[in-house]
Amino acid sequence: MEEEPKGKKHVRGTVPRKDSDIIGVANLVVESWKKYPAITLAWITPSQLKSAVNTFATSFDDRNETKGSRITITQGFATLNTEIDASVSYIKGYVADAFGKNEAASYYLQFGLVKVGGTYKLPRDKDERLHSLDQMVKAIDRHGMSDQKYGKQYWETIRTSYAELKTAGDKSDSASAEYIAIKAESKAFIIKALNCLVLAIKANYPDTYKDVLRVCGFQKEKY
Repeated sequence: MEEEPKGKKHVRGTVPRKDSDIIGVANLVVESWKKYPAITLAWITPSQLKSAVNTFATSFDDRNETKGSRITITQGFATLNTEIDASVSYIKGYVADAFGKNEAASYYLQFGLVKVGGTYKLPRDKDERLHSLDQMVKAIDRHGMSDQKYGKQYWETIRTSYAELKTAGDKSDSASAEYIAIKAESKAFIIKALNCLVLAIKANYPDTYKDVLRVCGFQKEKY
């Protein structure tokens, strides 16, 4: 659901502001504009407005698709992080068996574990956690724990999965930012064009502009 920006009062007018309304109205306006040759704008033609609407619609769809894939990635991180956090306890057990309970904490940093509150765990920051997973794999190998159930192969698999999710997340965030920028630019362009057309219609048809607005695709007086 599209929402108005918080803190801003919505001003109702002939030109819509919601993305879905803009696409529908602008497409109708493009087709209807051709029937009224008296209505001209020096800076834009119907075909140029149509191109802007297509760009806006594509970025709108791409943004929604990217949001959907980002949800999947976020869920993947949640599942993997739950497994990682649970498996760290086994590493602590291996370290305690190898070096004794009293000395175990002094070795945790080698395994990428940092103190958070009153316990040791892998950091939550994605970049730091990926680096810590590298440390985990190296420390397991260095201290002869590779053959354990939660040994080198297990953590290499975890590290690979985490890196793949992070790469996918970074690409998704980058694409989303690009789509948002394109959508914002084309949306502003379309709204400007529609506002100018409304003024041109009112100027050319002072007595019948309401009817002409409806015929040209502006189906509502207020959005």
